[in-house]
Amino acid sequence: MSGTLTYTAATTCEILRGGKAYFDKYLQVIEQSQKCLHLQVYIFNNDKTGKMVRKALIRAARRGVKVHLVLDGIGSGHLSRKFLRKFEEAGIEVRFFSKIRPGIPFRMGRRLHQKLLVADYSRAIVGGINIADRYTGMDQQVPWLDYAVYVEGPVCIRLHNLAVKILNKRNFKKGWRKDLQHIQDDDSLVSVRVLENDFYRNKLQIRRAYLRAMRNAQHSLVFFASYFLPGFKMLRLMKNAAKRGVEVRVLLLRKSDVMFYPKAVKYFYGRLLRAGIRLYEYPHEVMHAKVAAMDGQWCTIGSYNLNDLSDLLSIELNIEITDPAVAGPFQQELLSVIENECEEVPAEAYMHAPAYKRLLWRMHYFFMLLMLKLTYWLTDKNSSYQLE
Repeated sequence: MSGTLTYTAATTCEILRGGKAYFDKYLQVIEQSQKCLHLQVYIFNNDKTGKMVRKALIRAARRGVKVHLVLDGIGSGHLSRKFLRKFEEAGIEVRFFSKIRPGIPFRMGRRLHQKLLVADYSRAIVGGINIADRYTGMDQQVPWLDYAVYVEGPVCIRLHNLAVKILNKRNFKKGWRKDLQHIQDDDSLVSVRVLENDFYRNKLQIRRAYLRAMRNAQHSLVFFASYFLPGFKMLRLMKNAAKRGVEVRVLLLRKSDVMFYPKAVKYFYGRLLRAGIRLYEYPHEVMHAKVAAMDGQWCTIGSYNLNDLSDLLSIELNIEITDPAVAGPFQQELLSVIENECEEVPAEAYMHAPAYKRLLWRMHYFFMLLMLKLTYWLTDKNSSYQLE
């Protein structure tokens, strides 16, 4: 068991949509850092956005900030020595999480899929947004649809300690609880929880939060699910919520950066529509968001996808918010995106689809399932973090 989770406090909690304004905030956190800065991300590209963030990190290091950068060995493994050398010349520590190492038998490690920026124990950004032009929307391109949350206050101590845990391969300290005591009765604070998913360390906190929301929802559930391949239990709870009268809306991708995914997802359309769940697709660009909201009272934002890859093979990080003053407007934002930017999936096209289409979707689904199982088989089951 992962232990009892307690709610932490945030003095500021602002949900951000990807695009230029998001990266303006991201750079502001870096520019305002004074002592220490941790950045841990899956993809860090050598493009305009990546170079912009690199310059900000180098400026921070040159004014005396201790900068720690942890990149995933697959997502950012393409970066050249020339690109990385500028970090090193500025005194920035760059480490890669679980690089691919050829050998017999071939094995690879878990993926560092979380996206975390935390500065001076006091300001942080957590979400699903990587560092790449496609999330900024460069040259008039529509940015990929995604979200993150900016927080200030005691919760950032917890996030700092999580970053240190990965960097130093050890469990975080518990001191953040003591820092919280003197302000936890302040009604102006936002109640949040830091949730992790790390199967090999027996942490499935984000998955359990999703299942709990599906069980407890009374009026409405909204999911933006970018790589949607749920297991049987999650699918059953989602359908049960709809059958007991909860209005369930799910936004799924139409375009994808992963081959076979769009058709594999359609394998679920008929059964979801028959259960009374309303489905939508985002037609403009890739829908990369991994967020959910319930009854205007609860929401979660982060890197966790509703599939086995996030459950079994990746290190994920979400922020759960139970303050209606934040969760309510965010749910309205999600509904506004659905109504104004998306297209509803027509039920007839999938509930009574021709047999050859159903067979095609089934083949794509089982191919993706096979790839996930193969990836799991090739993954090193060592629970230690693999940093270099």
